[in-house]
Amino acid sequence: MIVTLPMYDRPEAQAANDRFYDLIRSFLPDAPETLSRDGYHWLNPDLLLSQTCSLPYRTALQDHVTLVATPVHDLACPAGMYYSVILVRKNDTRGQLAEFKNARLAVNSAVSQSGWAAIDDMAGADGFAFTNIVETGAHAKSALAVADGTCDICAVDAVTWQMIERWDAFAADLKVLATTAHTPA
Repeated sequence: MIVTLPMYDRPEAQAANDRFYDLIRSFLPDAPETLSRDGYHWLNPDLLLSQTCSLPYRTALQDHVTLVATPVHDLACPAGMYYSVILVRKNDTRGQLAEFKNARLAVNSAVSQSGWAAIDDMAGADGFAFTNIVETGAHAKSALAVADGTCDICAVDAVTWQMIERWDAFAADLKVLATTAHTPA
């Protein structure tokens, strides 16, 4: 059996995730002793428990896995919901999303609610679509791409942003332009 909690398992959070898993495991006596940290296993027949973003769940996983819980994050939104923050470089003088119409957008994945669909929805409401998109593979990599000037704008989920602010020096080079609508976690 495989258990993985990939979304927020950066090195600084692994001890807390291990304690959380120990609590979960106390209710699942046949579960593996430790978390798997070697990738995503959403469609693996040996998967017991994992975590996913809401967009992959809605578009690809809901017919293959069973939803057992929705996280309640310590965010300023209703329980079971979350949102993304739109990040730009601290010294960027543009103040509205529409001003980034031709900007380089960093996205972690084309199937990410928080890193792609949320900002795409906001852009659509403003009457445009991003066309210069760079896929980075991770929220933190998207934020870093904005901080170092490789890209101009990105969206990351608010929990990841809290971690970046806490543990990554490059956070000082970023600012929140806007927040997205709340969506199921």
